[in-house]
Amino acid sequence: MPRDEILEHNQLTKDQKHGTFIRTISAIVIIIIALPCILVGDWFYFALCLIGGGIATYELIRCVKHKYSPAIYVVSIIIMAALIIWPIFKNLYEGEASGPAYYLYNDYNSLSLSVILMVAGLLLLLLLVVIDPNFSVRDACLIFAFLVLIAIGIQCALILRFYPQYIYHLENGASDTYFNFYDSFESCSLAVCIIAGTYMNDTGAFFTGMLFGKSKLNERISPKKTWEGFIGGICFSFLFVFLFGFILALCNHPMLGIFDVDHWYLILILAFLIPLFGTFGDFIFSSAKRNYGIKDYGNLIPGHGGILDRVDSLIVTALVSALYVLICSALILGVGSPLF
Repeated sequence: MPRDEILEHNQLTKDQKHGTFIRTISAIVIIIIALPCILVGDWFYFALCLIGGGIATYELIRCVKHKYSPAIYVVSIIIMAALIIWPIFKNLYEGEASGPAYYLYNDYNSLSLSVILMVAGLLLLLLLVVIDPNFSVRDACLIFAFLVLIAIGIQCALILRFYPQYIYHLENGASDTYFNFYDSFESCSLAVCIIAGTYMNDTGAFFTGMLFGKSKLNERISPKKTWEGFIGGICFSFLFVFLFGFILALCNHPMLGIFDVDHWYLILILAFLIPLFGTFGDFIFSSAKRNYGIKDYGNLIPGHGGILDRVDSLIVTALVSALYVLICSALILGVGSPLF
């Protein structure tokens, strides 16, 4: 190798700099699209989650690298959407959705799953094993398991956005209009904190690992992840989440009643949970990619891969954070049951 091409350890190459630039531009575009939906909430945020779930489902099936019947894609997306929308159907059937306006926070204030939907979905996928010669039982079981995980994660992401509205109106009564200041903006701080905290972990791990990474974390599942990046991601995410939540509590605008100054330790625990389970979520979905010998789930987002490559860690952090919030609310505020 010529002398001028010899690189010091962790010195960035031109390709790495270009890749980082592309990743940054793509991230900015994603923020421009997603942030208004998160801030406004309501059906905008609901549509964002539902569309994201549909694309993630398509990418999940596509990663198996077999030419499947279109029916497999259609059935899988229907299963995904049904599991996400189930709380709405349940409340409509029970007659709990009434009044001049429809309030999504009445649907997404606890985790709600349908055993009948899950069993029916699994049986449909197994039926497609019989119909499509390229679709194996192994593929059906893997796709079903990840479909359920993704759907529950998305439902939990909806809970994180709408649960503060539910608590607010439970204490103050429903407003005449859905679009008031609290519904559209103040109540989004919990979702913003957890989503941003998850990506602060990813960003911190990426840059720390790229600049200082030497010791592989788990080369079998994720060859590029290092212990240095893992620790850097935890530090970035922990500091952001704790400072974000604690400063809002000091300003008397806590993300939720349980995250006030008196319960600062609950913010501390949340700040630890997000990066730990964010990394765990990344490993879960990376293991599926390694199983099928692919680098990314898709190529929709330049520099990042597909939608599923970007929301893998968020799916697990949303799930764990929502359960944590619901359990703490039941124990401290007396809302709901800690056992659900």
